[in-house]
Amino acid sequence: MSSPPPVVTIVKDEALLRSLVFAMEAHGYQVEQFGSWIAAKERSSVAEILVLDGSLPAMDIEECLVLAAGKRVVLLADEDIDRVRPRQNILVLHKPLSGSDVIAALAALRSNA
Repeated sequence: MSSPPPVVTIVKDEALLRSLVFAMEAHGYQVEQFGSWIAAKERSSVAEILVLDGSLPAMDIEECLVLAAGKRVVLLADEDIDRVRPRQNILVLHKPLSGSDVIAALAALRSNA
C-alpha cells in the first residue's frame, strides 16, 4: 500500500515551520519541509498540497504559484500579500494563525479535490 502524497511546506521562519510540521504530522499528514522555494522546487511536483509562506521573496512566491498550477495551495499571508490573485485552489490564511487554522485549511482543500 503506498503512502499518500506529502504536504510540501515552504516556510522561511524555522520556529513557524517546526510548529506547522508538528501540527500537520499530529493530524496524520505526511510532511516534507523546506526553508526556501529553491530547496523545495523539485519536490513540489509530488505534493498533494503546498503550504507556502507569504514571507518568502515575491519572486519565489510567484514562481511557486506558476509551477504549482493545478495544485492546491495554502498561502500563509502577511498583511501585504494582496499581490496574489485569488484562485480556486488557493486558500489564504492571514497571520497570526494557529495549527488548527492550517489543519482546517488542509481539510477544506482535500474535501474540494
